[in-house]
Amino acid sequence: MKFSKLFLTAFGMVIALTLSAQPADTTEKQTVTTVDKGGYDKGYHIMPEVKIGSCYGYAGFGANLVLEHEFHKYLAWDIVSLDFSAPFDFGEGNIGLKTGLRGFTSRFWGDKVRGFMSLAAGYDCNIREHVDYDKTEDKIHFKNKGVSGLGLSVGIGLQIQKHIFLGYTMEYSTAAKFTSHYGKFGYRF
Repeated sequence: MKFSKLFLTAFGMVIALTLSAQPADTTEKQTVTTVDKGGYDKGYHIMPEVKIGSCYGYAGFGANLVLEHEFHKYLAWDIVSLDFSAPFDFGEGNIGLKTGLRGFTSRFWGDKVRGFMSLAAGYDCNIREHVDYDKTEDKIHFKNKGVSGLGLSVGIGLQIQKHIFLGYTMEYSTAAKFTSHYGKFGYRF
């Protein structure tokens, strides 16, 4: 009887030690999910831009004011863009009101730069200095004449960090029936 009690006690201890020797996995596995925003700055932004280049075949300049809504990592809507461009001699000028989309690439160069392409369309008004010769008074009259039409804009460039945009844009106006090419610098607030 003593032997059976000793045997059952020893057997119970071996079972207990074996069960406690099993490492219990009491730690919860935690998965860390990181979201790669890639400079994604969701929301509304105001972006003033300055441009310089060829305006109607002459050296010219311009400025844009863009209200943008970035709603996806790779896509933003340029809700409204107010454009102005003119040759340096101010012989004529162009004012436009456009809307469009801006697509982005993934970040590169150490996650500091991403590429973009923009497409916009809308209303353009070309204001030209018009010369009239009056034969009765033998005088020349200078008048400003406005012609309106469809304006298209295509651009490519780089966004550096979250705020600085550098690029090239080509603008076509059916009002002026001419294509303009600009180098562009923008800052997004």
